[in-house]
Amino acid sequence: FKDLGGFSAAMEKLLPTLPRLGVNAIWILPVESRSPYWPFDYYQFAEGLGDAAQYRQLVAKAHELNLRVWQDLVPHGGSPKAVHNRAHPEFMLVREDGSHLDYWLNDFKLPAWQHYIADVAAHYMTNYDLDGFRVDACGGSREPNWSTNIPYARASLAMMQGGLEMMNGIRAEVRRANPRHGAVLAEVESARQAAVSDVQYDFTFCYTLCRSWNHMEAGPFVDALQDYLEEQRLSEPRGTVRLRHVESHDSLRAQGWYGMQGLRAIYALSAWIDGMPMIYQGMEAGDAFALAEINRVRRERPELSRGEALYRAVHCDVPGVFTCLRKLGDRSSVVVINFNRESVRANLGWPGGKVTL
Repeated sequence: FKDLGGFSAAMEKLLPTLPRLGVNAIWILPVESRSPYWPFDYYQFAEGLGDAAQYRQLVAKAHELNLRVWQDLVPHGGSPKAVHNRAHPEFMLVREDGSHLDYWLNDFKLPAWQHYIADVAAHYMTNYDLDGFRVDACGGSREPNWSTNIPYARASLAMMQGGLEMMNGIRAEVRRANPRHGAVLAEVESARQAAVSDVQYDFTFCYTLCRSWNHMEAGPFVDALQDYLEEQRLSEPRGTVRLRHVESHDSLRAQGWYGMQGLRAIYALSAWIDGMPMIYQGMEAGDAFALAEINRVRRERPELSRGEALYRAVHCDVPGVFTCLRKLGDRSSVVVINFNRESVRANLGWPGGKVTL
């Protein structure tokens, strides 16, 4: 927004370009005062973005373009000087020496904080007609809360249990405001979060698995990739949805890691395996047509977005070629991506079919 000039400029210059990419939702980084990721006043917009009317126009325009809108929500609370922490110092966890953290300092387990941040979510949902949130760093408080006034059993519950309860409250407000489409993306990688979120991250996929392609032969890389995805499929609760991002505001650019053709291959992987792919703003530069084509294939074949993914069902006689079988009802597709650095000719076979490519 700041690069473009605020809400109105983003609405006029950026939004119209997105349907051509084949995306159907946008995630907006934090908009509250002092952001990004340093909330000072949850109920005021950061300087330079615009006003409430302009933000409503932005969201309404996105909906006209058939784009759902997720806003970033940052529940860790900023600094002790933030508006909410000055008004309610009890929101801040206390360290063993009696001090407070300077950042990520709120107690997720505290009922008063859970109610406060849920009210923030409700405010943006109802006043701006959002479709949900990406919730930042929501796995739990950064440290236990050693305050003698905590209304729960032990200090460590501020962490994982606090994160689960807080997310449950945020999600409830989202569903209440938008029963049909309301959803939350949790910035956490934990099967436990599947019960209180609709989508969660797959950091291992982005930062470890995909990047291992840079220093592994294609054959072992594809074997590791298929092992990881198949184990994940069998071990996680049914219905778990992973964000299969290949870059974000927290990473270096994927094209720098993989090159232009490599970026297209790795994005096709993210779009055609089980999960939700993401294009980070600017990733499409020079690659818009290819990314749009990948998304077109995903959109036209519903088994690629909603079907079962079988990562060991297709046999390929050439190492380094990733395959999986996607099935939805009587529909099926075979995904084939060559991760070798050169063209190959391969024979593929799966239950009910075979082909030479």
